[in-house]
Amino acid sequence: MSDLIVGTVLKNGKYRIEQVLGRGSFGITYLATTSLQTNAPLGEVALEYRVTIKEFFMSEMNTRSADGSRVEGSSITLVANYKRKFIREAYNLSRLNHENIVKVLEVFEENNTAYYVMEYVDGGSIDELIQRHGYLTTPQTVAIVRQICKALEYMHANRMLHLDLKPKNIMISSSRKVKLIDFGLSKQYTENGQPEDSTTIGLGTPGYAPLEQSQYKQDGSLPVTLDVYALGATMFKMLTGQVPPEAPYLLNEEYLLPNALNMSRVDPFMVEVVCKAMAPMKKNRYQSILEIDNILSRANVDDHVALMSLIIVTTSPVPPPVQEPPVPPVPTPPITPLKGKKNSSLKWIIFIVVFVLVIVALVLFLTQFSNGHPGFIDTKN
Repeated sequence: MSDLIVGTVLKNGKYRIEQVLGRGSFGITYLATTSLQTNAPLGEVALEYRVTIKEFFMSEMNTRSADGSRVEGSSITLVANYKRKFIREAYNLSRLNHENIVKVLEVFEENNTAYYVMEYVDGGSIDELIQRHGYLTTPQTVAIVRQICKALEYMHANRMLHLDLKPKNIMISSSRKVKLIDFGLSKQYTENGQPEDSTTIGLGTPGYAPLEQSQYKQDGSLPVTLDVYALGATMFKMLTGQVPPEAPYLLNEEYLLPNALNMSRVDPFMVEVVCKAMAPMKKNRYQSILEIDNILSRANVDDHVALMSLIIVTTSPVPPPVQEPPVPPVPTPPITPLKGKKNSSLKWIIFIVVFVLVIVALVLFLTQFSNGHPGFIDTKN
């Protein structure tokens, strides 16, 4: 067992685990409930609301204690280093305040590991949206990506890279607000472009990470082109419904990307944007997210209309349907003879028997009378 048991409470009962939302290499994400004290005309009222909790848990190195709470293996040097990184990045995220970035509410340590609490987005991921629709139209894609651009522009202005941008890490709420989530690989940089910690840049997700991400050298630069490439790959998945080709293939097969987009009948304008964002050589890409945002603004898309055309299904837990007890079959009444008919038949039998007896008696009487009555005249003589 690697997950916290449903019903587990954290922070002295402040949070209650309701269900697992996702698992990754560096953590487990839970849906939890908590209470908020508010003032009302008749006094304070506790309102229960949902939050998302991310638990640091390295799937290949950590284990869970027998009681299902304490995380074992945190004393391993590698695990301890990544745990410190997890906490530091959670604090960095808590300082970010943008409508398109999921808000970190609290960071704490418990059960020999670390947690951070985030706002709960009552909708699904863009990846789930793609699965539901098959692919997204150009207006839908533009409307969503422009919100992502705003989040990335804000992050880059605060010297932070996401480094794992993909449709699974973008949520869209029931009100059509796009939120960037999952900052497990993100890095904070100093003013001179150096990362704040010594851990290497994560490899990212195949198809969404550029070739240089696996070979990145800390040279004092802020490589925002890493997120530019991932944003282009995210647009590719949205427009085609297919996983983007991995970076090494694009380096050797120049027409692989445009051919795949054209086969999916993507608008030529978007083909050009995606291909430039995903250029194998970083010098040939857009050099900032702002460039992409400005290009997409020329598409003259009505964001409200485009987003309202999407079918958003919330991921809130739905109670199981009430099972109605089966209706018992109506028992078939036993077949019994009707009393009225039985009595009627019996009466007729008695009547016939009496009638026969009367006839027999009458015949016998007439026979005796004709043979012996004195007043009877024999006409033969």
